[in-house]
Parts: sequence; C-alpha cells; structure tokens
Amino acid sequence: MINITPTVNRLKLIDQNLQNINQLFMDWMLLDLIYGKLEYSKPNTFNECTYSQMILNMKFVIKKHNKLIGIMAEYDMMPFVDINIKTLSWEDKGSDLHSLIFNYENTLQILENNLLKIKSILKLNGLIKEESK
Repeated sequence: MINITPTVNRLKLIDQNLQNINQLFMDWMLLDLIYGKLEYSKPNTFNECTYSQMILNMKFVIKKHNKLIGIMAEYDMMPFVDINIKTLSWEDKGSDLHSLIFNYENTLQILENNLLKIKSILKLNGLIKEESK
C-alpha cells in the first residue's frame, strides 16, 4: 500500500504559501478576489474517491498558481531574464496509481520550485523582505 500522506501534505503547504502570497496581493490592491483554501482530509485508504480528490486539489492549486503568475505578468513583475516561471496544466494520463503518484510528485516539485522563484521575484521587486534564518 502506498502512503500518500506526505504527498498530500506537500500540496497543502504549497496551497498555504500561495494563499499567503495572494493575500499580500489583495492587501496591495493588485487582486480583488482570492480563491479559498482547500479542504483537506487525511486519506487512510486509497480508493476512487481519494484519487478524484487528489486530482481536484491539484487542479485547484494549479489554477491558483496560474492566476498568480498572470497577475505578476500583468503588473510587469517578471522582467528578470534568469528567473523564468510558466503557467502549469494537469493532465490525468490514465488511472494507474503509480502513474498518478509519479505525475503528482513531479508537478509538486515544479510548484515548489516556482514558489521559490515567486518569492525571489517579490523580494527583487521590494514587495517582501528577506526571511531571517
């Protein structure tokens, strides 16, 4: 049996970070509506319902990510040649559990990397401060 809890927790963390950045954009009046937070349940078995929920959650987080990228492009916050962020899409390529987890993990990695780039861009634009270590 595959333990999907770490994967779900990674998506939850990404969603929370995107939610925080969206809130900052709303505070700066660059955004007038933010998407809600995902409701997470702790799956104890992997079944069709869990599979569907994982896909829906991923699509929701990608939609939130892409909206953020669009706003940053609209306000010309990404003129940095060495920092490249692109919008994402999710394609469910079948119902194989291992394929889903592999694609999910790859997409999570891209989202995590993009989140770091978004934070770098916001720092370079003077919109957030360096985090203390």
